[in-house]
Amino acid sequence: MEDIITFTGVVMIVFGILQIILFFKIWGMTNNVSKIKGKLEENLNDDAILLKAQLFALDDDKQQSFNLYKESFHKSIIELFNKTISEFGDKDNLDYKERNEYYKSEYKKVVKYYIKRVEKLSMKLDTEKLDSYEKVYSLICES
Repeated sequence: MEDIITFTGVVMIVFGILQIILFFKIWGMTNNVSKIKGKLEENLNDDAILLKAQLFALDDDKQQSFNLYKESFHKSIIELFNKTISEFGDKDNLDYKERNEYYKSEYKKVVKYYIKRVEKLSMKLDTEKLDSYEKVYSLICES
């Protein structure tokens, strides 16, 4: 009889410890949900800028539409710049060939997306100013 009581006591202690561990795991996951929610809201904000630009284009307010497309373009370039830094590093590797090629290939995709939309407004984005990692680095990081 004492063996059953001892065994039951040990099992209850183990389950108690496991419940405490599970509690903290779930608590940690709620922090991840908050981070994910923040990122989703950030993406919705970028989409809202594009939506506004499209609405202004439909209303034939080309200048307002262009300004919003330009703002969204600049945000996309900053995101690309930060993504490039997180993958390849920054100032110490200014002549890093793979990083520069990566930036240029992704930059072409971003430019293609925005050029298609801005050309319909009969306007032009200044894409040469931001076409290399070094140029963006000098504008953002160097004072």
